[in-house]
Amino acid sequence: MKISADKQKLLDDFTSELKFIDGVKAIVLGGSHAVGLATGKSDLDRYSIIQNKVISTSKK
Repeated sequence: MKISADKQKLLDDFTSELKFIDGVKAIVLGGSHAVGLATGKSDLDRYSIIQNKVISTSKK
C-alpha cells in the first residue's frame, strides 16, 4: 500500500522539526509501512536516533 498524503505530511513535518534538534543521527520508519504491509488503518512507527538514544513516536 502506498502511504497516504496525510501520513506523508505527518512524516514530512516530523522530519522537518527534527532537523532543528542537535544530535539527530537518524530517522527511521518501521512497522507495516516500512515493509509494505500497511493498510488504511495502519499507524506510523517512527524512530529518532539522537546521540545513542532511540525515541519511539507512533502516530496515526
